[in-house]
Amino acid sequence: MLGGMRSLAWLLLSLVGLVAACSGSSPAPAGGQGDDGGASSMKDAGATGPGDAQGGEDHDAKATDAGNPADTGVSVDSGVHDSSASFDAPSCAPQCSGRECGSDSCGGSCGTCPGGGACDQGQCTTAPCMPFCGSAVCGDDGCGGSCGTCPGAYTCVVNGTCQLDPGSQCGPATCGSAASCCHCNGVPTCFALPPGELCTDLGAGCM
Repeated sequence: MLGGMRSLAWLLLSLVGLVAACSGSSPAPAGGQGDDGGASSMKDAGATGPGDAQGGEDHDAKATDAGNPADTGVSVDSGVHDSSASFDAPSCAPQCSGRECGSDSCGGSCGTCPGGGACDQGQCTTAPCMPFCGSAVCGDDGCGGSCGTCPGAYTCVVNGTCQLDPGSQCGPATCGSAASCCHCNGVPTCFALPPGELCTDLGAGCM
């Protein structure tokens, strides 16, 4: 009896081992979809993961950039230039070297001749006029100006003095062209008045 039970146990163990062996060596499912086969198939079939998708997008973007010259980073000169660009005109350089008067060729002046002297081709050709009056108290100063004026009834004569009625009949005498007929105490007398003096300056009773 005991021997029979041992034989039965050994038979069961043998069957379990056989089943286990058959399960470990079972053929891969059709279509190659085993553990490694599935991954290999997906890889071989070109299935894309996240990295492959990024690579595809980069490839498409590069293709687009290659067809768009504006995205190549190379500037293209269209040959059209801005006609409104301003250009500064060269400044005018005054030409006064060797010139003492007249124009500087730039709208300015190289100077003027003293005393209103004439300028000819940049040179003062006339000596400057120097006013001179000396002892004269009236008349021309020699340069178009005046040395002074005489009071009313007095005349400026050639020597630059102011005379009263010069050259007139003065009592029994005729005064010279540079003398005054002054009346002192009612007596007409010819006097050559000094520069700046009048008949009233001769003394009391003279007029």
